[in-house]
Amino acid sequence: MQTNSAATTETCPWCRSPIAHTQFIEIEAKIREKEKRKLDQQRQELEQQYRREAAEQKTALEEKAKEDAKARIAEAAKQRDAALEKLKQIEEEAEDAKKKAVEAEVLKVREVLDRDHELTLLKQKAEFARKEETTQKKVNDLKRQLEGRTANDLGDGAEIDLFETLRDAFPDDRITRIAKGQPGADIKVEVLHRGEVCGVILIDSKNRKAWQGTFATKLREDQVQAEADHAILSTTAFPTGKKELCIESGVIVASPGRVRELVMILRSQVIKSHLLGMSNESRAEKRESLYRFITSEHFQQKVDEVARLADEILELDVKEQNQHRRTWENRGRMVKQQQRAVRDIDVEIAAILETSPDDARGLS
Repeated sequence: MQTNSAATTETCPWCRSPIAHTQFIEIEAKIREKEKRKLDQQRQELEQQYRREAAEQKTALEEKAKEDAKARIAEAAKQRDAALEKLKQIEEEAEDAKKKAVEAEVLKVREVLDRDHELTLLKQKAEFARKEETTQKKVNDLKRQLEGRTANDLGDGAEIDLFETLRDAFPDDRITRIAKGQPGADIKVEVLHRGEVCGVILIDSKNRKAWQGTFATKLREDQVQAEADHAILSTTAFPTGKKELCIESGVIVASPGRVRELVMILRSQVIKSHLLGMSNESRAEKRESLYRFITSEHFQQKVDEVARLADEILELDVKEQNQHRRTWENRGRMVKQQQRAVRDIDVEIAAILETSPDDARGLS
């Protein structure tokens, strides 16, 4: 800009020619107006661009929120399906376990009832055995007097009953009757193990009113001649001061009701001796020890102890059954709690599915 004190002149900003100051002022005003319009236009363009970018960003955020919400809903649904599948598996396993437990419990109860029934029968038999033997002696005496039957005739019936009892109790052994008139005892039991004869047990049946020492001595002779491991005299008559079970002349004297159990014990000893390869001397020593044991008071105490423990086992089975019932009840309560938890998950998922997109953004 150039100025004079007398007359003011300016240089045109467009063509650089000298112009009056008033013209310069007008041109300068136009330039400022043009610049202002240009700035206003630029500001409007920037504002429009900002609004477009903000709208695009908002749309992108909304789309992202929708995708995130869908992903969370899908994951929640996946977890729900997995929980339902797990619950179904647990319920099936629980049902199978319950069925197996019930079947096992039913079987156990049946076994308990069978054992209880068997134990009851054994107790009844033991309770009436002595009375029956005493009564049987009197009945046999009356029969012999009325029918005039001989001692041999009376013995045949008891011998046959004993033979049938042993044959039913030990089907794997070879049990035979020795014919009348032939030397030897009445019944011969050949103890078999895997088809091999391990030893022999002789049994003589006497159904007599009074005891005779020749019963035992004769059976002992038969045992020695037959080289038998054991000999049992089944009789209802006993030496003075003895009853039920005793040893006479090296043979076992027992009431008919005890013969089956004695054979069971003796045959077990015979098999073990055979498997161990014991000599005759060792077998004789073991036999004497065994006889002392089965005729001892200690043996009778053990038998009583077995009966007592059988009663306690029955009581224990009943307690165990009650405990199983309580376990099933607790398992049922736990399954119901699991079902309620799964239903809570379904409610939460349903709430997510029903939520609007704007609310879904708040979940992120």
